[in-house]
Amino acid sequence: MPGLKVRLAGLEDTQRLGRCLARAVLESNPGAILLRGVLGAGKSALAGALARSLPGGERAEPSSPSFTLCNIYCTVPPVHHFDLYRLPDGSYFEALEESFADATVLTLVEWPEHLAQDAWPEDGISLLLARPSGFADRAGPDLSDEARVAEISAIGPGGGFFLRRLERFDFENV
Repeated sequence: MPGLKVRLAGLEDTQRLGRCLARAVLESNPGAILLRGVLGAGKSALAGALARSLPGGERAEPSSPSFTLCNIYCTVPPVHHFDLYRLPDGSYFEALEESFADATVLTLVEWPEHLAQDAWPEDGISLLLARPSGFADRAGPDLSDEARVAEISAIGPGGGFFLRRLERFDFENV
C-alpha cells in the first residue's frame, strides 16, 4: 500500500496533523506510531498534539520523554510516549515491548531507529518528518525553517487499515 505525504508549513500544521491522527486513532488504533526525523523535526510537538486531542487529553501534560524515556498519558486510549534517543542502538527495552503487546494502548516511539529491527512492532505506522525536497532552492511563505513533509507508511496489516482510515480525513479542516 502506498503511503501518505502531507505538507506541513509549520508548527500549526504539525499540530493539525496530530489532531487528525487522534481522530483516526479513535476509529482504529494502529497500536504503534513510530516517529522519525532529525532532532527538532517536530516529533514531540506532533505527539503532544495527538495526546491532547484524545478523550482525556485536556488532563494530559505532554512533554518530550528524552530523559524519562517514557511518559504515560491517561487518555482514551492510554498513550505510552517513548523517546529512545539516549538509548544505545539495538538496546532492549522491556517496557516498550510490553507496550507494543498491549492492544489497548497507543504507543508513540520517537527515534525507533535505535531499536533493533526485530524489536519493531508487527503493526502500526511509521511517520517521518523531513524537510521538503528542494527546500534550500525554493522561496516562499510556506517554506519557513519549520516547513516539513510528513511521510506516513503502514507497518503490517493493522497499519494498512489505519492508513486507509487516515486518508478519509480532511487534513485542512481538523
